[in-house]
Amino acid sequence: EVISSTTSEACGGNCLLEELAYAETYHAAGGVDYGDVPSAGGPHDPCWADFGVHGAPLADEYWVHNLEHGAVVLLHDCGDCAADVADLEAFTAGHEWARATPYPGRGAPVAALAWEVRATMGCWDPAFVAAFYEERKDRAPESVLAGAPGGCM
Repeated sequence: EVISSTTSEACGGNCLLEELAYAETYHAAGGVDYGDVPSAGGPHDPCWADFGVHGAPLADEYWVHNLEHGAVVLLHDCGDCAADVADLEAFTAGHEWARATPYPGRGAPVAALAWEVRATMGCWDPAFVAAFYEERKDRAPESVLAGAPGGCM
């Protein structure tokens, strides 16, 4: 459920910032059908992925669990934008509680997600993402300090 929605000046005004609420946030083994993508909360896999850069797409259920642990997840699907992806990945590598993954065909060119907060952007905006990260890291039901369960990614 969308609680509030505003347009940010990021990307020349092409950034939608949404505060969301999710009624259900349980562990769900197997796939979750997220009706609203990219999701910023909700049911998720019991496993979660390591923080950092992931070069291949990862199922939403894993990085949604990262969000529950206070991560800021950066998704990208911007086509011919290798320099922006390299910058996004460098940002992620330099920020302990960030993770990045490709998100092909399912959203905006770039999305920044935190627990129950979603920013979908028409471009990579490093200043906006840095502020988003600082404001929202480790602000979730579970701490980023909790280690991923054994056998996860």
